[in-house]
Amino acid sequence: RRTYYDLVAEHILDDELPRFDDLQLKLAWHGARGQRLALTGWRSREDSDADWSDPADKIVFASGGANDLIALDLQAPIGERVFLRGVVSAYRFEETLDLALEGRSDTRVSFSRPSPGAAGDSNDQVLTLGLVRNVGVRDVALRQEVAVALGPRHRLEVGAEVHRLSTR
Repeated sequence: RRTYYDLVAEHILDDELPRFDDLQLKLAWHGARGQRLALTGWRSREDSDADWSDPADKIVFASGGANDLIALDLQAPIGERVFLRGVVSAYRFEETLDLALEGRSDTRVSFSRPSPGAAGDSNDQVLTLGLVRNVGVRDVALRQEVAVALGPRHRLEVGAEVHRLSTR
């Protein structure tokens, strides 16, 4: 999956627009006695790089993101009343954000006096804002579930899940 608006609109706006692309995969096998094995994969990327600066102000924005997932799911009946399901998965998420703003303001935002002979109006003040953010998550998980049919209308389900999670 991808968007193509950036290929046309970037030429009209003379600026880089956000982009993304995704790749998704699912393979499934169904056995003769109700077994099922499924492999799921997902890869997603997005980025943006924009500069809306003019002679008076600076506005620069850049971002990027990545999502990756792979999972293996095994389901199998044991007899007619017990059903097992196990899932092992690995997930990764990365995101960066960088924003820089700079401009002149005619509003005083501090109590300091401008130095004599400073450029601009005596009330002008240069305002600067910078923001950088980097986020990351990695998760490896294992899940096991057991379902037991107690009767035609009732079922007991029990499961456990373990994660190895790291964040930054």
